[in-house]
Amino acid sequence: MANVSVSTINRLEDVGSSIRPRHDTILAVRRALEEVGVAFTFEPDGKPGVREA
Repeated sequence: MANVSVSTINRLEDVGSSIRPRHDTILAVRRALEEVGVAFTFEPDGKPGVREA
């Protein structure tokens, strides 16, 4: 579990938000998602994405 508030998740999802989350918050959310099987992809010739690990 990332232990962040719902409003923090909402800000992370809002690409138009002027509020930037702290780096450690982003890492906590990423780790929590990876622990449940989400894999982040960063293809050199494509867009970033996610898939099931």
